[in-house]
Amino acid sequence: MRTVDATSASGWWSCGSCGIDAELPSAETAGCHVPCPECSAPMDELWSWEPAVPATSWVRTAA
Repeated sequence: MRTVDATSASGWWSCGSCGIDAELPSAETAGCHVPCPECSAPMDELWSWEPAVPATSWVRTAA
């Protein structure tokens, strides 16, 4: 099973032929045709997002 690096941008892809969904790293898929791992039909990117990074104000400091 492949895991996605939580510190990089990701995209959610879907296959219109067989319906499979996949989360893929955006750096590896940018500008590329992504084949479905199940049926080899082209997948469509549904969403993309940047990783959530906590703001410095959220970090608790010692008193």
